[in-house]
Amino acid sequence: MIRTKTPLLGWIFNDVLNELHQIVFEGLPGETAPFELTHLEREYIAYVLACYYQCGRCLQFHERAVQLARKKENAPEWNWKDDLVSATLFLHLDGTKLSEMEWERWVKNLAILCP
Repeated sequence: MIRTKTPLLGWIFNDVLNELHQIVFEGLPGETAPFELTHLEREYIAYVLACYYQCGRCLQFHERAVQLARKKENAPEWNWKDDLVSATLFLHLDGTKLSEMEWERWVKNLAILCP
């Protein structure tokens, strides 16, 4: 029996994120082209989705893809990883289901906001 992890915000929200992933990487037939976003922008979105889904293998893959795309595009310095992890915090309604990486970022942000 295969056990599936229930999505943090339910299956409907999960379906919306899957649609976002499909639009970003494949486009929407008759409405958008798949390459309206740059490769780097698509990898940023993929990284956020991997963070949200708490998939370690996907996080490693897309972190490396972001690093390579940033180098190729000679992107300006930006603390992209921390900022994108922060973005995933707003996708969660139940803080008890945050990943370790998200929780560490949450605590760090609280320390900055409430010294």
